[in-house]
Amino acid sequence: SIIELSLENPLDNYDNLFDAITTSKKEHLYVDVSTFTRETLLIIIKILSSSIVEFTDIHLCYCPSSRYSSYEEGTSLPWLSKGVRTIRSVVGYSGDMSPIKDLLLIILVGFEYERAQTLIEVFEPSKLYLGMASPTESHNESLSEINRLELEKNSRASNFQFSCKNLEQNIKEIGKIVDENRKDYNIVISPMNNKLSTLSIAAIAQKYPDVQICYALANQYNTESYSNPEDYIYMLPIDEIIKK
Repeated sequence: SIIELSLENPLDNYDNLFDAITTSKKEHLYVDVSTFTRETLLIIIKILSSSIVEFTDIHLCYCPSSRYSSYEEGTSLPWLSKGVRTIRSVVGYSGDMSPIKDLLLIILVGFEYERAQTLIEVFEPSKLYLGMASPTESHNESLSEINRLELEKNSRASNFQFSCKNLEQNIKEIGKIVDENRKDYNIVISPMNNKLSTLSIAAIAQKYPDVQICYALANQYNTESYSNPEDYIYMLPIDEIIKK
């Protein structure tokens, strides 16, 4: 069966995916999350957290990238996307914004710095956290080093490290940032790295429903040469993200 998805209409995506998932009478569900947009991935997790979903066994499958775009060591950064068309809260993750609180923005940065910079300019946060994948927790150590150098250019940000492999570690570390600030700030998080780190933000939002997750839709994607796959996959039980 084919489910039509749209970059422009996330509400339609929610409805179409919800109907497809909740009308199935199978016991086992496997979702390959490798090539969904981060926004659609988060929407799928929100649907799977619904009490109406009756699968007895749900697993997420993810194949990481071995390399991005036409990147080679010693050259400039790979380009994955260009421009920002719109910024919106992800369906199901609007959070609870108080008019008397300042804004704290947390970005899990990947290689799309233009999108990250646009988020910062649009939100004008009172407090900013920029996260990068540590070399040991990244799928590519040379790209991780480029990431570090780029992040250091933003002197007003508090930097932290996260993992592209370990959800539990991310939930713990980013949860600390949320716990320390949620009393005084409205918190917005934008996951802009790999899908495993995005899943950790879905888990954070379930634990802290007042947190908002936002998504910056790109103007143009590198559809000719986006990435190459690894020769292995991750298998994750949904219980690692959703605590029903």
